[in-house]
Formats: sequence, C-alpha cells, structure tokens
Amino acid sequence: MDKIRVVIIDDEIGFIKLLTLNLHLESDILVTGSETSTVKGIEIVKKLQPDIVLLDVNISGYQDGIEAAGEISQISNAKIIMVSSSSEKEVIQRAYAAGATHFLSKADLKQLPDLIRNPGMLIKFDR
Repeated sequence: MDKIRVVIIDDEIGFIKLLTLNLHLESDILVTGSETSTVKGIEIVKKLQPDIVLLDVNISGYQDGIEAAGEISQISNAKIIMVSSSSEKEVIQRAYAAGATHFLSKADLKQLPDLIRNPGMLIKFDR
C-alpha cells in the first residue's frame, strides 16, 4: 500500500518536528518534506507533489498561509489542511475561500491522522 505523502509548512520548527514525529508513528503516513516559509513551502509542494499539505495560517505573525493556500491550490491537487491556534470565523472562511480543504485547530491535533486519511471527513468546531 502506498503511503499518504504529507508536506508541512509552519514557521515554528519545533511544531514541525512534533508533527513529523507523531505522523511517523502512523504506518500509512509519510512526511516527505517541510519548510518554515511559504515561498519555500510552495516550491517544495511543486517539486514533491504531496497528497496533503499541512499549512499554518499565521506564518511569521501574518496570515500569509492563506495566500499560500491559494497558490498551492493552483499548482497542486494536494488537499490543504490549514492549522492554526486561531479559530476566528473570518480566518476560517478566508482559508476555505483560498482553497483549504479543512481547517484544524492546533488544540485538535489528535484528529490529524484520521483527517489525513480521510480528507473528506467533517470536523466540528466549538464556536
């Protein structure tokens, strides 16, 4: 069985390492690359063509993750899962409008492996 290929784009290297370690525990998921900037992240997505992109909304204190989602959705068929500690309704709506498949709070990361396996599943938010 082919593994689900994941790229992580987040400006917090510690968070990337944590996600990578946790996802490597899953036998069917493989983190194929990661970057700490959206520019380099878009390049790696173009090069590696992953199945899933985990993309932070607030990279370097600004919501340029949303802009990157728009660019990634134009160059790749990867499902984009936006990850953020923010759960503001406007931010979530902008993420979906830019091409995100899902929006996941960093507090709900235990759901991430199931969401990667089934990107069509619905996540309920307490808002």
